[in-house]
Amino acid sequence: MDESERQPEPGQAPDRGAVISPLVPLPQHSLSRDAPIGTDALCIGCGYNLRGLTRAARCPECGLPAQHALHGDDLCYNPPAWLSRLRLGAWLLLAATLLALLRYAIWRIALRDMTNYQLAGRITAGLVITSLAIILIGILCFTATPPFYRSPAARTWTRPFTRYATLLYVTFGLILAFEWGQWGSNVAVNAAWANVAAACASIVLGVSYNLLCVHFVLRMARAGLGIAFVCLLFVDLLQNGYWLWRSVSYLVHGNDMFFWPATEKLNDIFEYVYVGRALAGIVIISMLIQALQEAVERSKAMSEKHDI
Repeated sequence: MDESERQPEPGQAPDRGAVISPLVPLPQHSLSRDAPIGTDALCIGCGYNLRGLTRAARCPECGLPAQHALHGDDLCYNPPAWLSRLRLGAWLLLAATLLALLRYAIWRIALRDMTNYQLAGRITAGLVITSLAIILIGILCFTATPPFYRSPAARTWTRPFTRYATLLYVTFGLILAFEWGQWGSNVAVNAAWANVAAACASIVLGVSYNLLCVHFVLRMARAGLGIAFVCLLFVDLLQNGYWLWRSVSYLVHGNDMFFWPATEKLNDIFEYVYVGRALAGIVIISMLIQALQEAVERSKAMSEKHDI
């Protein structure tokens, strides 16, 4: 065997310059919590060889539970309370998506009667503020700190980025909501800078959130669902990029008539994109909730057996 591929000796930390070969997870039924691990099992947090320790022990190097070396990265081996928090976050994000569709429907109805602008603006503002509050709470739940945050499986840049982008998005979204609540002829110009900032935050949020969802579903062996979130990511980039373009045109020209007649046609196209993306999001988030529900149930079953 090549020197760089040697496994660390039992009870030894690995050579930091060595390449540790992956190990096949051990059969779960053959080990009790008090039985020593009889074969090489590398800690998923630091690569320490846990052979000789019991499953109930913790890695002496990084403190992760020894049984995680046997389980791998499957999401269901996390505590049920943390998984339930993820599920709650997904439910709240689903509710926010439904509110977004309701807001759009009310606005389209109001456009049929031009005298209803002020009332529609106030209703829209109320729905926006409500949905932003739900999004903020949902994201905070969905990005809760993993119980074993030092594990490579738990570390991902998408979690903090999603939180920061959400805070910016909610902040500038509230500014826009208050502008809509005081609907006037120059509202688009007055709120143009907030629109640009919200659009930029929305782009970052769309990327980090969808990739975080991909991270979670791949750890639940749901590759098909991961592909669905990747598709949502590209649609979000397209949709939010158009929002940013429109916002910049408001900021520079006071309106977007500079781009006429392309703007009117694009508006029609992106209205369909917006509705289609919202409907697809409802279906995909519902599938994510179902997957998380199954993970919670498996985690609870293993907790009763003291496997996690």
